[in-house]
Amino acid sequence: MATRYGGIHERGLREGITAAVDAYARARGLLTAADRALRAGRVGANLTAVVSVKPDEPELTDSTGRTLGNTAARACVSEAVREHLGGWLEEHPQEAEGLVARILRAPAWD
Repeated sequence: MATRYGGIHERGLREGITAAVDAYARARGLLTAADRALRAGRVGANLTAVVSVKPDEPELTDSTGRTLGNTAARACVSEAVREHLGGWLEEHPQEAEGLVARILRAPAWD
C-alpha cells in the first residue's frame, strides 16, 4: 500500500543519511569533536529519495490510513541507509567530499 503522505520510514531515511554523512565527515576531519552533529534538515536539503518498505502488518497512524507508523520500519531503514551510504562514501571519496562540502555550506532548515 502506498503511503504518499509518508510515515516513520521517512524519519529512518533521514536518520540514516544524517548518521552516515556525520560519521564520514568526522572520520575525515571535515567536522571536529567541537562541531555540532549534523541535523537532518541540513543533510536532506534538495534531496529526493524513494523509500519502499513492506511490513508484514502495516500500522497506519492517522484516521485516514495515509501514514506508516511501524517503528521497526524506522530502525530497519535507518540502519540499512547508514550502512550502505557509509560504504558508498568510503568507496567514492571524491564524490563524498563534494557532497559533504555542499551539506556543510547549506543552511539548516530544521
